[in-house]
Amino acid sequence: MRRLLSSLSRWEVVVGVCGVGGLIAVLWLIFYIEYPQSALAVVSSIETVITGILGCVLFLAINGAVIYGLVMLFKALSKMQRDRAAQRIRFEAQQRQQRIVYAQTLNGMLALSPRAFEQFVGDLLIASGYQQVQHTGGSGDLGADLMCVSPQGERMVVQCKRYAPSNLIGSPAIQQFIGMAHVHHQAQASMFVTTSDFTRPATALAQQHSVILIDGHSLTLWAQQVSQRPPMPPPAQQNQVSY
Repeated sequence: MRRLLSSLSRWEVVVGVCGVGGLIAVLWLIFYIEYPQSALAVVSSIETVITGILGCVLFLAINGAVIYGLVMLFKALSKMQRDRAAQRIRFEAQQRQQRIVYAQTLNGMLALSPRAFEQFVGDLLIASGYQQVQHTGGSGDLGADLMCVSPQGERMVVQCKRYAPSNLIGSPAIQQFIGMAHVHHQAQASMFVTTSDFTRPATALAQQHSVILIDGHSLTLWAQQVSQRPPMPPPAQQNQVSY
């Protein structure tokens, strides 16, 4: 059949189609003359079928347009939510950076309230790659001012003490913190942050239990590093953070 059609010229095809159409028209005319009622019934049936088909097409077109509109609206709302979330993240990052820059000196840290100092340390942790940083300080915090997950994936408890440089952290405070961090909170790692310093017995006790100690000098260097360039987390293997 394909070979036969390809061997015919364009005009031969047109003439053939017209001939078939004319034959159908003649047969329909004869059928209409001989059986007018049946012919009208056939025409009515064809009209009903065509009307039904057009109605289905119109219904599908309307529903398709509605579905398309809903999909586009959903995409627009999703994009708006993503943009707002990204804007909020950028804004929070800017706020953290401003707080760090504002209080990056020891005097600036001492000027903070205890709660603001805990938030300041939380900002440093977030900027240094710690995840899920939560502020839990306050009355009844049981030695945990901050809870977070270290870059190594360890659940960590952080204690923050905004003390004057002359008010050193002794071994009793470290001993109590170790018990609360590892026994009560069941943390895998712990960090003690202060604006002052630690006594030698406190440092020795912390070394025995792998507690990260950050004194005022190390804290100042950490804050300045974070405020000036992409931050790096303090080495978790070391007891005393140094930069």
